[in-house]
Amino acid sequence: MVLKVRINKEDTFMNSIKVALNSMRRNVAMTFASVILVFLTVLVLGVVTLISMNTAYASKGAVDNLTIYVRATPEATDEQVAQLQKDIEATVAVNKIELETKEQALDKFANKLYKDNPQALLDLFGGDANPLSDEFKVQLVDGSKLDEASQKLSALPNVKDVGIGDSEATNNFIKFMHRVTFFSLFIALIMIVISIFIVTNTIKLTITARIEEIEIMRLVGATKGYVRTPFVWEGILFGLFGGGLAFIVLMGAYNFTMNFLAGSYGSTGDLFIPFNEIIVPLFVIVIVFGLVIGALGSFISTHKYLKK
Repeated sequence: MVLKVRINKEDTFMNSIKVALNSMRRNVAMTFASVILVFLTVLVLGVVTLISMNTAYASKGAVDNLTIYVRATPEATDEQVAQLQKDIEATVAVNKIELETKEQALDKFANKLYKDNPQALLDLFGGDANPLSDEFKVQLVDGSKLDEASQKLSALPNVKDVGIGDSEATNNFIKFMHRVTFFSLFIALIMIVISIFIVTNTIKLTITARIEEIEIMRLVGATKGYVRTPFVWEGILFGLFGGGLAFIVLMGAYNFTMNFLAGSYGSTGDLFIPFNEIIVPLFVIVIVFGLVIGALGSFISTHKYLKK
C-alpha cells in the first residue's frame, strides 16, 4: 500500500535547499570539482562573450570611423565646390565633413617635399596652375552603408572620384576577430559538455548515497518532482557558485586591462566597451550560463533515475 503525504510548498522549498547544502558538505571533493569545472566553463564562456561583444563594438567603431574621400574636378569653381558640399550633405547622412582645398593640399605637399622651394613643385607639374583638387573628407552616421554612399556620391556633379580610406585593413581586422570568436566558442562548447557530464555524475553519486531514503520517500507517496527538487537545487548551487566566481575574475581582469591600456596609451579608443556599460549584461549572461549548466546536469541525472 502506498501512503499519501501532504507537503507544504514553503517547507518543500526550504527543505530542498537544506538537503542540497548538506549533500554538498558530505561530498566536498566532488562538490569542489563540480564548482571549479563550472567556474572554468563559465569563465571561457565569459571570455567568448567579452570577445564577441568587443568585436562587434570595435568593428562598428572601425567602420564608423572610416572616411570617404570625395574629390572635386580640378576645374570646379569655389561656388561649385560649395554646392558640392550641400549636395553631399543632402545625399547621405553625414556625421562629419571637412574640406581640404586644393591650395591647402598643395601647401601640405610642398611643405613635405619642397619646403625650401615651393615653386619647384609647380614647375614639376608643368606650370603655375595648381593641378590638385578640392577634397571632402566625409564620415557617415552609419558606417555600414559605405559602399552604397560611395556610389551615390560618385554620381554627383563636379565629382572627380570617390575613395574609402583603409577599408581593406579594417575588413581584415574584422575577419580576424570573427575567427578568434569562432575558435573561442568551439572551446566553450567542449567545456559545456564536460561540465554537464561532471555535474551529472556528481548528482549520481549523491543519489546513490541516498538511494534507500529516496525509495522510502517514493513508497510514502513523494512525487518525482519532490524527489528531484533537492538534486536540481544542488546543481543550481554548483552553477551559482561557479558562475559568481567566474564573474568576479572576469570583471577583475577586464577592469585591470582597461586601466592598463588607459595608463599606457591614454585611452582605450573604440576597441573596448567601457567597464560601466558591460558589467550588467556580462553578470546576467555569466550567471545564467552557470545556472543552466548546473540545473541541466542535475535534471539529466535525476531523469535517468526517476524514469526507472
